[in-house]
Amino acid sequence: MIFISSTAFANPYDDAMKEVRVLSDSSYVRLLPFGKSYQNRRTPAFAISDFKSDCREKTRVLICAGQHGDELDPTKSVLSFCKSLTIGKHNDLLQRCVIIVVPMVNPDGVAAVRRLNAVDADTNRDWIDLTTGETRFVNGIINTWKPHLLIDVHQWNEASLTPGNSIEIPSCTAGSHREAMIAAASRAGTNASLHLVECRSTSDRSLFHRRYGALGYAAYLLETEVGENFNIRDRMYKAAILSLIESVAGSSGARYVMSPAAMAFTPASVSVYLEPAPADKQTDFYGPALLSIACIILACLMRPFARKETTTWCRRFIMCDIDPELRSDRFVHRHVGCPITSRSWVNRRLRTKYAPIDEKKDKTEDQDQSLSAANIKSLLRETAGSF
Repeated sequence: MIFISSTAFANPYDDAMKEVRVLSDSSYVRLLPFGKSYQNRRTPAFAISDFKSDCREKTRVLICAGQHGDELDPTKSVLSFCKSLTIGKHNDLLQRCVIIVVPMVNPDGVAAVRRLNAVDADTNRDWIDLTTGETRFVNGIINTWKPHLLIDVHQWNEASLTPGNSIEIPSCTAGSHREAMIAAASRAGTNASLHLVECRSTSDRSLFHRRYGALGYAAYLLETEVGENFNIRDRMYKAAILSLIESVAGSSGARYVMSPAAMAFTPASVSVYLEPAPADKQTDFYGPALLSIACIILACLMRPFARKETTTWCRRFIMCDIDPELRSDRFVHRHVGCPITSRSWVNRRLRTKYAPIDEKKDKTEDQDQSLSAANIKSLLRETAGSF
């Protein structure tokens, strides 16, 4: 009998979407409108930030992964980085940045673990013509958010002519823009142990980072060599991403030098996603507590004036509206249970103290009643004798 592990049939797309659902529960995450692939799979997109603070002037960063469906480690690492943001590992970044993430640009390719999309198109060669729905979806996000920084995460699945572990900058216009991009890439390469690679003017401009670099954005490509361990790749990706974000989030002047196209951003176009989160309502325990205490005190003060229609008896008696008969022995009487009424226990003791007076009165009334009965009997005898 052969046992086959269930993980062999795991769908990378479904696994990634589960991670997105978990992230969406965080107060730091706001889902953007999802795209749709040719096979009707959703292309997730979301923004991460500390939405309790004003987001209109924050640095905007776009991170993309999964353009090639057979490059699964970038998607996994980017989602892991997003999770670390939602659990508070980099609160300082969330207070200064809005990070937009598209972890699977090519969901059909990720589901099939193949480089191309469902119509056999290479999405990372389509950023000029925009013939595929995947590229048009991401291009719409860029035109709306105008990010200060664009990062495209990849991995090599075959040998490359350039260093495998690298950060690549596009061939852009010479001047302060290029100098600032090279300086940021050099710092990121040092922190993440990546080689700096500069594109030539003859390089294919249809790639993601080259296309938007030519349009005036600070766009970078992260690559890791074939056969690299995931833990090493994950460390390189995260170190490079953090370093690049710090380069553009340091000051407003630096980010606009690196990405002059971001100056055209209009906050009103995405105001619904930048509105501050409602403040948490703190429960006031003191008000209800004081009100409860005041009600209890008032009830205690008003209790002597209250009148009860029925008498509440102690445990030795059942409910009744008739007082129990008083006993002749004053000492026995004191131990007889008395009804608990609205009168206090002090009044009960006073009643018990003066009980003998009431007993004498009752005896006199009994004697009067007995005499009247004897007189009636004698009269009846006399009347009978006369007949």
